[in-house]
Amino acid sequence: MWDVMVKGGYSRNKMYGNRNGHRAAWFRFDLKQGLAQGALLGHDGSVWAKSPGFALKGAEGAGLANNFKNPSGTQGTGIFINGEKYLVVKADDASIYGKKGTGGVITVKTGQVVLVGIYDDKLQAGRAANIVEKVADYLKENGY
Repeated sequence: MWDVMVKGGYSRNKMYGNRNGHRAAWFRFDLKQGLAQGALLGHDGSVWAKSPGFALKGAEGAGLANNFKNPSGTQGTGIFINGEKYLVVKADDASIYGKKGTGGVITVKTGQVVLVGIYDDKLQAGRAANIVEKVADYLKENGY
């Protein structure tokens, strides 16, 4: 499990003020549910939060965020995360799903962030999508 702080928002969980008086929302992305790795990216591709071992290469973050401008274009090119290429199996304005071997990746865009959840052979694709989509729903409900 890893904690994620999202600046400027409110959460049903806990609220904390930082030394500048800004409020931040905290929530938990529970990797024990089966995801191998995960991250939150800004719409510019910057990493807001990530799990241990998640390491984008070069301009992968910006590329991933830009994929949502033309999701159907990813079907021919695939998506790149952590130096790995994933075959795109679903792509629309809200989410892009990729597959590599027995694992894959689920990416979902909200109003402010792109969620990334990487799963391995210990988790079925449908369950991985459910986990990431529920976190996305939570963020949307809270203004992210």
